[in-house]
Amino acid sequence: MKRTKLKGVLVSQYKSKNTGADVFVYRVSGTEEALDTFEDAKAEHFRTDDEGHPIFHTTTYVADSITIIVSENNEGEYNVYPDSSELQKKQALVKAMGGDLGKAIAEETARQMVGNRGNQNNVAVKAMKAVDEGTEDNDEGESKEEKPAKPATRAKRAKTKA
Repeated sequence: MKRTKLKGVLVSQYKSKNTGADVFVYRVSGTEEALDTFEDAKAEHFRTDDEGHPIFHTTTYVADSITIIVSENNEGEYNVYPDSSELQKKQALVKAMGGDLGKAIAEETARQMVGNRGNQNNVAVKAMKAVDEGTEDNDEGESKEEKPAKPATRAKRAKTKA
């Protein structure tokens, strides 16, 4: 199974007219190859914002700044989802510990999530500035060339190469 990672920064949220569920909208950035994979995965559901940046809609809130995973199985079928592995680890820890310790871990996790909201917004702003400037830190902390998602579609990106 092939997995591609992109970055997402929360730009808005709304209530679905059909289900009433909260929908979180993330502005997507990544390498040109990752953006192509994202566009392929979203197919007819691929959308851009008013500025031409790809956007990702999800009912799963993880944080204001997230990793978006695109997985492709052997049959060429895609799945696009926010990486919630850190949150799932904390949930498993709370369940495993149980009792007062589990409750304390859950309360501390909730406090961190709520308390860091303002901090995450600052991180999100810095991340988008890095994308707009064309550089971002990779997982190893090294700066790498990151193409902003403008123009958004593969066809537009191909035209700019010619």
